[in-house]
Amino acid sequence: MGLALLAGAMLFTACKKNEEDTDNNTNNTVVPAISVNFDGTTWTTNAPMDYEDGVFKVFKASSDADEVMQFKCAREVGTFGLGDNNNFVVYWDDNDVEYNTYDPTGAIVISSIDLTAKTLSATIGASFTLNEGAHPLTATLTNAKWSEVQ
Repeated sequence: MGLALLAGAMLFTACKKNEEDTDNNTNNTVVPAISVNFDGTTWTTNAPMDYEDGVFKVFKASSDADEVMQFKCAREVGTFGLGDNNNFVVYWDDNDVEYNTYDPTGAIVISSIDLTAKTLSATIGASFTLNEGAHPLTATLTNAKWSEVQ
């Protein structure tokens, strides 16, 4: 009888522990809204983007800072090639060098967008060229917020 009591206590203790572990893994996982890897260096931010004149402006810290990336494409789900004159990506590195000439095979892929909540999920891939060679850029936006600038 003591053995059955001990086994039952262990069963309830194990179940409680599993529930806590599952909750912790689900609720405490913070995914940054924007993750950018440029030329091998990665940074993340939850700062909202500005949207002005059809262009999304990405900031590392807040919209009070200078933007570090801009991109333009339609505000709808789809794949938008950088070879199309309507779509583009521009990046400024930590030394304020502007990268705006890229391989036309890059793309902006919007997987979801909510025009009411002003959020979007997308991936951006580009390879910029400058005098010293190629500089790859990948960006992942996960429910990234934006505000419209008038």
